[in-house]
Amino acid sequence: MKKSRIFFMIFILLSTTFILAEHSASCSPTDTSSKTVESFLTLANSTIIEISNEGSFTTGIKAHSFCVDNEAKLLFTLNEIYDYSSGKFLLLRTYDSLTGGYIYAGFGIIASVHNDTDDIDFYDYDGNFIKTIEFSGNPVILQSAYGIFLDNNTFLLSEDGYNNVIKVNISDGTAEIFKSFDFGWLGVFAKHEDSYYIYTSAGNAIYKFSASTDPVLIDDGFPAHVTGIVAEESILYFVSNFGNGFYSYNMESGELTKIADLNYPQGLYKITYNVLF
Repeated sequence: MKKSRIFFMIFILLSTTFILAEHSASCSPTDTSSKTVESFLTLANSTIIEISNEGSFTTGIKAHSFCVDNEAKLLFTLNEIYDYSSGKFLLLRTYDSLTGGYIYAGFGIIASVHNDTDDIDFYDYDGNFIKTIEFSGNPVILQSAYGIFLDNNTFLLSEDGYNNVIKVNISDGTAEIFKSFDFGWLGVFAKHEDSYYIYTSAGNAIYKFSASTDPVLIDDGFPAHVTGIVAEESILYFVSNFGNGFYSYNMESGELTKIADLNYPQGLYKITYNVLF
């Protein structure tokens, strides 16, 4: 009788210890889950704004121009670099101003484009100068200054003042015509897989093209002066100066939706990051 009671007490003690240990492990601070958040960044009133499903929020970051490398989870202004991998914009470092141009980043390189002198200054992510490359022989001609990195040696620019998209070879220091168009002034453009989507003020239209295909009209009559585009499989996201807002356009249905009111927005990037919960 006494032995049975002793064995029973030992069993209860061991069971309780196991349950407490299991509960402690399940509540361990290291046992965390995360989710991927998608949002968009644009510039309005000289401040970078984040737009998500929860609304529009200021990041508090002041800028004349900014760009994003979403692979590296980095945001660049003309004199600062921020890490947003956690969902918060953490200042990593400051550096001397990148000569005041419109900036684009990717593959460890920053391009600072000057549409007044028709040249591009290239820097590494530490702000070290690499070289300057001219992209037009006539700086008197005005043009837009929108760029996309294809790799760590190739940069596309819209445009040169003659309705051309220019391909820049950084190591060679050369610039050549990538694609020519005959429908007027070229503006901002975006890349999705092997296709490009480019805006022109002629008819406020957006065209789709590739390196091997001619441009095809997606639609026209968009809110005027589109200054940023993000392209996805069937959706175009864009910001418009004169439309004072952030929009989506369904390329299958032709439906245009205004997502957020913004004051004269400039530039648009989609970012992703993981948050713990």
